[in-house]
Amino acid sequence: NDLTVEETYLLYPNPYPKTKMLKQRFQGHASLPSLLNACGRRLTVRASWRTYLEEFRIACRRAGELGIRPDLVSKGPYELPDVTDPLTLFERKYAAAGVPVYQLILECE
Repeated sequence: NDLTVEETYLLYPNPYPKTKMLKQRFQGHASLPSLLNACGRRLTVRASWRTYLEEFRIACRRAGELGIRPDLVSKGPYELPDVTDPLTLFERKYAAAGVPVYQLILECE
């Protein structure tokens, strides 16, 4: 098979904000290794909740320590200063309301 995934976007996943719901978040779910193995050379995650992205970054770093995509290096999370070309309706809504949008990028070294 000559097809490869170059980039994957995970845009505004449900953050399941209650602590008891951690296992429902991508970073706490058993499917995280599968997502990391399938994401290609770059995974971009956007959310309106910075804490979600911080947790995601930590979980991916831990996965790398366990040998699951140790080649992925994180950049961020950081706030997107100006969302002039929103990728989703959520992003458009957040930008119009002045809600901060954050991005985390995991890339191959």
